[in-house]
Amino acid sequence: MLATLRKLLVLYFVATGVAAHFAVLAVLVALATMGFGDVRGMVAGRIGELRSFAEDLKVDVERVGADPDFTALVEPRSRFAFHDYGGQVDPQQGYGVVRPVGPGKPYASIDLALRAANPGDIIEIEPGTYLGNTTVVIKNDIVIRGRGGVAVLDAQRGSLAENKAIIVARAHNVLIENLEFANAESPDRNGAGIRAEGTRLHVRNCYFHDNQEGILSTAHLKAELVVEDSEFARNGWVDGQAHQIYVGRFDRLEFRRNYVYGTVAGSALKSRAAVNIIEYNFIADGPRGSGNYSLDLTDGGQAVIVGNVIEKAKDANNSTFVSYGAEAMSWQDNSLYLAHNTLVNDRFDGIFVNNHSKVLLHAWNNLMIGRAETATGGPVEFIGNLLMGNSRFDTSADDDLDGDADSGHNRVVEAITVRDRGKLDYRPLAASPAVDTAVAMPATPATDLTPTWEFSATSGPAPRVMAGAALDVGALELPAAP
Repeated sequence: MLATLRKLLVLYFVATGVAAHFAVLAVLVALATMGFGDVRGMVAGRIGELRSFAEDLKVDVERVGADPDFTALVEPRSRFAFHDYGGQVDPQQGYGVVRPVGPGKPYASIDLALRAANPGDIIEIEPGTYLGNTTVVIKNDIVIRGRGGVAVLDAQRGSLAENKAIIVARAHNVLIENLEFANAESPDRNGAGIRAEGTRLHVRNCYFHDNQEGILSTAHLKAELVVEDSEFARNGWVDGQAHQIYVGRFDRLEFRRNYVYGTVAGSALKSRAAVNIIEYNFIADGPRGSGNYSLDLTDGGQAVIVGNVIEKAKDANNSTFVSYGAEAMSWQDNSLYLAHNTLVNDRFDGIFVNNHSKVLLHAWNNLMIGRAETATGGPVEFIGNLLMGNSRFDTSADDDLDGDADSGHNRVVEAITVRDRGKLDYRPLAASPAVDTAVAMPATPATDLTPTWEFSATSGPAPRVMAGAALDVGALELPAAP
């Protein structure tokens, strides 16, 4: 061992000595050919460039660092709380033995309760903060839920289950609800609140914040992931390779009524699933968000995007809201529907939809606010859309993708008539051209695209009620009262 160490030290000093000699020779040659003044100017210039680079780097780190200031954004934590589902769990789950976890309870940790559990059991966690409490779920038909209040699973940026996540869900048919996941980090820079590795995972009413990934899945061609009524805040990593939610090659993703805000560098939702049902979510970068794509459906597949509010910040890392098929078209069945979404661009430029495929984009009754191209890439069908604060209805024709627009009943207005854009309140005013002007949408083979819910920044998710003769264009209805 000592002999090896001596050899390494000798190699180190030889290498550094050789490097130093080359540096001195380079300076001498420069002096001989350029003169002292020129060399001094060159060195001073290089030092200046390094200082400028360091300042830029400092600014970037401050902008997308681990603890950005989102106080100007409506803080959703006030609406995150324990939700009593009245004992109802997923209909596919069995009702087994309830195994309580917490101080003074039979089990001090989730992991101990799971070790004792049988398929069909319910792990109930008392309110409180559980530090470094991580586990792997390997038994099927398991429920893990907070009971009577908020249970916080705080990884404290320490070790994770299998160095992956706070909870690694590897079993079939797992329901996780009423839990808070915080501060998951791994050396691979993809530490997650939950790692989905089984064949069916349902996440309901959970809060993921300050993790490298909120939820991360593996590739599993027969797997389903359902995420509902949950919140994702400040998840991601400065290199842009981690995301709030990242779904691998699953069979199906359902992402419904979730609040996603303050993405750090990566995408709000990235999915490679064959089927993506994305409905009634509020996805906002916020005043200092640094996110990439808002929705990145990188492998194509079937996509139904209905009733979402999506805001892109002025300093967002990418100008595209919805990206489809950017890396591959991996599935046999492919389709792309956008209906009744409100897309708000706070950047100086942007692209609402970038369709990298030859799949026909159907965009109906969407409200698009801010200056951006409506679509680029493949063929598009725009019907009943309203652009606010834009000068023209702009699509790009890509000859390689046969990209042109078949459109009708679309309108362009300069005035932006929403409640309070600065506070992310995009509900229409009474005088808005969005009110009662949605067109009837044709039947689709995918699903009924008529919105039944809406998600406002001021009040959260609620059933959508049509007040007038027709639905309003976009994701939100005119409020019944101020």
